[in-house]
Amino acid sequence: STELVIVATKTENSKEITFEANKNKEVRFYYVKAQATLTEKHIDLTTGEEIEISSNTYTQNVGTSKTLNRLTDVNYVAADAPSNVPEGIIAVGKTENSREVTFEANKNKEIRFYYVKAKSKIIEKHIDITDGSEVILEEHEYTDNVGETKTLNRLTDVNYVAADAPADVPEGIIVVAKTENSKEVGYEVNKTKEVRFYYVKAQSKLTEKHIDITTGEEVIIEEHEYTQNVGTTKTLNRLTN
Repeated sequence: STELVIVATKTENSKEITFEANKNKEVRFYYVKAQATLTEKHIDLTTGEEIEISSNTYTQNVGTSKTLNRLTDVNYVAADAPSNVPEGIIAVGKTENSREVTFEANKNKEIRFYYVKAKSKIIEKHIDITDGSEVILEEHEYTDNVGETKTLNRLTDVNYVAADAPADVPEGIIVVAKTENSKEVGYEVNKTKEVRFYYVKAQSKLTEKHIDITTGEEVIIEEHEYTQNVGTTKTLNRLTN
């Protein structure tokens, strides 16, 4: 007897075979592993948009798995998923840095990692160095997303004028020059910035005159000029001559 191999085509789901005398038959159906897709997305929770070109789609055999990892972009930190994530979406928790996903038959999956922008601080100080010591006139602290900028402005207090910074300013401090009235500062990852504006007391002059008017004309007997800080006082005395 002979043996006949009968191959079912890819499009055939069944095959009817007739038994014949002196003829053994073998029928073969061929297969490949079924595949499924997995879409990976990294989403800015604030904007709802994907972070740059961070999304990928993977196609693998059913039964295999793939480990997906959270982005290490320092401009972002992990966030909890929103309450309105569509049903069927795999939302990775804030405390998870990776998730292993198994490819399943007839089931394409989507996995989402959520983030918010990392934040940093800017400290603004306005300092009076008139007497050689540092007296803080005003101090403010600002917090914003990394990548944002803030413009800081010099005080317009008429009792003070801009000054050069002292020589012993600590390293890393951003010093605003005497000639600058504002400074634009950027928020950076893992970096608190301190910006300092320096001042000295404004000064004004006082002229003292002692005048003889005996003859009808003014004759200056004595004259003095004093320069002092705005806000201070001076007592002037009549001559005892």
